[in-house]
Amino acid sequence: MSTVQQKVISVISTKGGVGKSTIVTNIATEAVAAGRNVIIVNSDTQKSVVYWNAFRNSNPALTQIPVYQWKPENGDLNKGIHQLPSGWDLAVIDVCGTDNRALRSAMLAADLIVVPTTPSGADFHVLRNETIPVLEEMHKATKATSSGVIVINMWHWSHRLHRSVTEAMNTMIKADYKICETRLRRLAVFQDAITSGMGVGEYAPKSEAARNVTALYTELMELIK
Repeated sequence: MSTVQQKVISVISTKGGVGKSTIVTNIATEAVAAGRNVIIVNSDTQKSVVYWNAFRNSNPALTQIPVYQWKPENGDLNKGIHQLPSGWDLAVIDVCGTDNRALRSAMLAADLIVVPTTPSGADFHVLRNETIPVLEEMHKATKATSSGVIVINMWHWSHRLHRSVTEAMNTMIKADYKICETRLRRLAVFQDAITSGMGVGEYAPKSEAARNVTALYTELMELIK
């Protein structure tokens, strides 16, 4: 087993379509750019990260990031992740958008739990009434010390949207969950980067999306120290 201090970020939601895999791949590529040794662990049956990695592996100019497909027969992530091949100091976990054993074991494995949501009524409803109760239940049952942070993804500006997000944020803050100051914008470059096997910082380094992701990565790294 490696003696390197290993940190784990689990990107989780009990709902699909909130951009988990986009956040996973961009955290991973930002971490590589910062000099970290990164692996991705995927237990999402949609395998978006696996397909992204196939695109990445076809480009010899890119730093390769090992992606491990975690299957139910591998057991619980929290019990097995540190047995993966040594040398990594940051693992980023992508899970299915449903409350299941893999999601809960990913939460237990994490030093930091990142919970994406989009600024929509349906996604805020799931966040408040499904995802956060799961976080609370797991923390109470296991006395876990990992922290949870909410990331607003696919953000676009409107006065009405800003008001509804602000109201929802106030509710979350009362529930004692930190919400990242950085909001990831709804920009086409995120999807373009995914289909190129890149993070946006690699695909379009001078773009607003790249600045967005760098700010988010910096914020998350402060939380995981």
